Amino acid sequence: MLGPSVSMTRMATLCSIERKSARQPLDVRVRVQRGDGTTAEGRCVDASPEGFGITLSLPLDIGEILRLTIGRSDKAPTFSARVVWQQDARVGLFCIGAID
Repeated sequence: MLGPSVSMTRMATLCSIERKSARQPLDVRVRVQRGDGTTAEGRCVDASPEGFGITLSLPLDIGEILRLTIGRSDKAPTFSARVVWQQDARVGLFCIGAID
């Protein structure tokens, strides 16, 4: 248990370590679809209980809602996801929910 003397910086570091350790590395093809219907292909490089890390050459807007399909088949899982961050080709997505 953390005592009252733990600084906010230390708490943020501990939370960051916990989030990073929950990520599972992947290398799976993904397709994203924007609200205007445009699509792009990329790779899912990791997944966590909260979302996905992908690589994509398409610039996105922070807060943008996407349709994310993971894999190649017609029955591949599809999610609604929000762009949380983007740095070069790396994109962090928060999973809003599965799409039937």
